[in-house]
Amino acid sequence: MPEIPDLEVIREFLNDRIAGREITRAEGPKPWIVRSLAADGFLADIVGRAFGRILRKGKDLLIPIGDDRLLAANLMLTGRFQYAEPDAKRSKRLYFLLGGEDFDLRYLDDRSMGRLNYVRTDQLDELRRLREQGPDALDPDAAFEDFAERIRPYAARSRASSPAARSSRASATPTSTRSSGRRASPRSASASRSPTTSCAASSTPFRKR
Repeated sequence: MPEIPDLEVIREFLNDRIAGREITRAEGPKPWIVRSLAADGFLADIVGRAFGRILRKGKDLLIPIGDDRLLAANLMLTGRFQYAEPDAKRSKRLYFLLGGEDFDLRYLDDRSMGRLNYVRTDQLDELRRLREQGPDALDPDAAFEDFAERIRPYAARSRASSPAARSSRASATPTSTRSSGRRASPRSASASRSPTTSCAASSTPFRKR
C-alpha cells in the first residue's frame, strides 16, 4: 500500500501533466471497480469534464473532475495509476482509462483491491473512510495531544496483549498438584491413556500356555 510520501510524489507527478486538461475519452473493460454516487454511468458522465489539481486526504487521492465531481482513489495494496501515451500497449490489468488528445490516465490493479468512488463534491462525507479520518500526518497544525487522545484505546489494548502481560498472566495461573506424592505405577499410567489407545491394547488376545 502506498504510504503518504509515495502518494505525494504521485500527486505532484500527475498534477504537472493532467491538471486543467479535458477528458475526451473514457473507456475500459472493468469500470465496475468505481463505485459511482454521482451518476449511473461513470464513464459517460465524466467525458467533457476537465481534471482539476489533485489533492490528498490520508491515503486517498482526490481527483477533481469538472466543477462538482471528484474521483476518490485509495489504491490499497495492488492498485496504481499509469500515465501513458494513447497508443502505448495496454496492460491486461487495465480497469479503465481517462484520456485526452495525447495522453491516457489508466487505472491498473492486480487483485481488484483498490477503493474508488466517483462522487459529487457534496457527497464526499458519505465515504466513511474519509469521514472518520483523524488529523493528517503532514498537517503542520496537528496537535500531539489530539493524536495521543485518539490512540489511547488502542494503546491500552496493545499493552494488554504484549508478551510481558501474557507472561505475567501465565505466572499467576495456579498449577494443579497431585493428591499423593507416590510415583504412579505402570498400570495407573497406562490407564491414563486415551480411550482409543486403551481399547486397542486391551483387545489383543492372550494365548494359554
